[in-house]
Amino acid sequence: MRDNIMITFANQKGGVGKTTLCTMFADYLAAKGESVLVVDFDRQQTIYSKRNEDVEKYEGVRLPYSVHTFDIKDANNVREFLTNLRNGYKGFVLMDTPGNLSQQGLVPIFALSHYIVCPYQFEATSISSTATFIGFIAKLQHMLPIMKSRFIFVVNKWDKRYGRKAELELWDKTEERLRHFGLVAPRIEVKADMQRYNTIELMGPQNDIVSPTFDFMYQQIFKPKVPTK
Repeated sequence: MRDNIMITFANQKGGVGKTTLCTMFADYLAAKGESVLVVDFDRQQTIYSKRNEDVEKYEGVRLPYSVHTFDIKDANNVREFLTNLRNGYKGFVLMDTPGNLSQQGLVPIFALSHYIVCPYQFEATSISSTATFIGFIAKLQHMLPIMKSRFIFVVNKWDKRYGRKAELELWDKTEERLRHFGLVAPRIEVKADMQRYNTIELMGPQNDIVSPTFDFMYQQIFKPKVPTK
């Protein structure tokens, strides 16, 4: 394993579950005994606020990981902050980002990430926004040859009861197309329990919902690399 693994949860469309999945993956990793640091780059600071609420709600409980906020207005400050983390922190660094691409500070976040987890939904606008986001990252990689970020795509809020035959075929083709750009994780079903997450631990029902996805991500991150001949 590297000294650290930097994972950014991002897409250019809000409401796809970046913050929820970032928090729950932090819970998942902490339960495995991994060292985890969450950096909340989102202007709304949802994860940071939830942590403060959890500290009051679960008074006295041991916190499984730290949550920090950072202003991304200044790209140079972000670059310096992340470079220091990359060189000095051992463990997982999970980063939650805004639901748009207008902030210059996003560039060093993407450039220094090992993985970009991209949640999306089987909905026309979400799929279109995801395609635009892929194009944006591709341009960055062309401009910054040192950028080695790898995509992990996650269908979130999936209702398996919904979809006509043509739609089901389209969704399968969408995932197949995305495999040309990165890894495609198992889908996460839409469940009420997903809205009851916290920054302390995964509850039983939540664990059942996300484990197939998170197990896949975890295994891919630690998958042994095949030596090149």
